[in-house]
Amino acid sequence: MNRFMVCLLLLGMGTLCLAQHNNRSARDLQFRFGNPGARSQGFGGAFIGLADDATAPVANPAGMLRTAKRSMAFEVNYERQDNEIPFYGGTIQQQNIFEFDFNFTESEAPENTFQIPYLAVVFPKNNMRYGFFLHQQANLKRSYSTEPITVCHLRADFYPFCDQDDNPLAFNPSTDELDIQMLNAGASFAFGIGDRFSMGVSLFFSQMDYRADSSIEFRQVLDTVLVEKLARGEDEDFGGIIGLLWRPAQELSIGLTYKSQPEFEYTAQLRKEQPLPRVPDDFSKIGLFKVPDSLGIGVSITPLDNVTINVDANRVYYSQITDELLDFSGVVIEDQLVTQTMADVTEIHVGMEWVFLNLAHPLSLRVGYWLDPYHAATNTVADSQILEGDTDRPAVRDIFFLNLFEEDENHYSLGLGWSFGTNLQFDAAVEVADSSKSATVSGIYRF
Repeated sequence: MNRFMVCLLLLGMGTLCLAQHNNRSARDLQFRFGNPGARSQGFGGAFIGLADDATAPVANPAGMLRTAKRSMAFEVNYERQDNEIPFYGGTIQQQNIFEFDFNFTESEAPENTFQIPYLAVVFPKNNMRYGFFLHQQANLKRSYSTEPITVCHLRADFYPFCDQDDNPLAFNPSTDELDIQMLNAGASFAFGIGDRFSMGVSLFFSQMDYRADSSIEFRQVLDTVLVEKLARGEDEDFGGIIGLLWRPAQELSIGLTYKSQPEFEYTAQLRKEQPLPRVPDDFSKIGLFKVPDSLGIGVSITPLDNVTINVDANRVYYSQITDELLDFSGVVIEDQLVTQTMADVTEIHVGMEWVFLNLAHPLSLRVGYWLDPYHAATNTVADSQILEGDTDRPAVRDIFFLNLFEEDENHYSLGLGWSFGTNLQFDAAVEVADSSKSATVSGIYRF
């Protein structure tokens, strides 16, 4: 039964098929949209226009035509995610009806991950290539708790009230847990058209284990009510990658890819210990988690025999995550439901390789950079509209403050490669950004 029929069945049962949700724990999701292998990482992730080894099934399947021998690839990766919490605690001071000063304290919940995110094998046969691969596209865990954020609001007489000991108005504290595991197993096929053009496709079966839970303490005057917002699921789906590669000259190649990502079902639940004002009724719904598709174009230039320059531009359709958002908050302003949205972004990857050919075992030095535009969810209304209700009886909305912290992130990489004849190649790379660090070792064996 296809997913459309599943949705029709669930609709008949009174349950909606919806998309990703706006639970606090699901903010700023991270997936591996970059290309596998330390060689690609040394290029700043720019590899679509080159893709000349056994990482091609994921980077650009059309590049498998450049592998003359049977090839195997592996990757070992260590990554540290800082998991910054920009609104860990603090205060919000209302200056007038429309303006607020946000004085937040920050925190981190770092996670260290050691993994083998990529394995592949490629087989040549005449003017065709076959390949098989395993690719871990997501492995993200984080868990943290926040403190209440006190709101110093204006009273009816427009005098600021900021007595934290006698002010029940606060952005409620929460405990948030996120665990996403996404593993792809696929097969690839590529063929050449003449001497300068190749096409390839990779189809993969994807399995996701997903958990995004938030437990929020709604602190009342006389008691505290716990509200649980849970999103959990285990599901499978299929995805695909289409790749093209054109080599108009010996020194130039141009690649194009489109990666169609899977979507997964999960169960979203809201439950609370007792009814609360401005909190939706308890529910249990079926949602769809759509991993965003991406369109990439890459150029590889070899101006000298020992110098290669790669440039990639990837358009990631993050808006697919929040299309028809499943709402946990139920906030309405002037009859309009307030939710969150994510914008599509364009990642720019650039890198250069210099090969020392005069050595017995040629050594490659690589440097790279890529820009990760800000893509966390932001509100459909301005964050300054933090209060609702009368000025003498305001209430705090359960929303994100993330567009207060909007900032693109720069990633810098450095890599090395060693070639031992035509059969064996080892690569290593490190990548440093403001919120993460990673180190990767990979190898290619041709036989």
